[in-house]
Amino acid sequence: MREFKLKGIVSLLLAIVTIGVTVTTALALDPRGRPKGMGPNAPSGYYIWQDERGWHLRTTTGNEKHKFSGEIISEGGSISAVKQYREEAGSWFKQQGNRITIDLTTDKNIDGIDFQSTGGLTFKLSIDDLEEPSAIRIGANGDNPSGIPFNLP
Repeated sequence: MREFKLKGIVSLLLAIVTIGVTVTTALALDPRGRPKGMGPNAPSGYYIWQDERGWHLRTTTGNEKHKFSGEIISEGGSISAVKQYREEAGSWFKQQGNRITIDLTTDKNIDGIDFQSTGGLTFKLSIDDLEEPSAIRIGANGDNPSGIPFNLP
């Protein structure tokens, strides 16, 4: 009887773990491809994607002044080849080792950076000092993270 109960408990735990892994996988953000709708007239926020050239982060303002700030960290890897999306005065980002720090106040249509990374990435981003997941669009589907910070593979 005891052995039967133990097998039942083990089976139940395996089922719970399997469901948890399935739900986590289903909810995982896919960073591949430029988010649809990203452009000069897009809603204010962050747009993040990865393609064959590396990682891309863009900010859009809706022609209103906003402060974009935060950091990107390569977990267990490195960040390299960081460059501004377009040439502009002043440097609003800083790379130190496996971390990029962002501090940008702008009312320009689109600003951004491109970079290479090994390892997973953790993003902690805010707009006007507020962490707002709905203002972050990831990958071709433009999905929002469930919270901040969030991780991408």
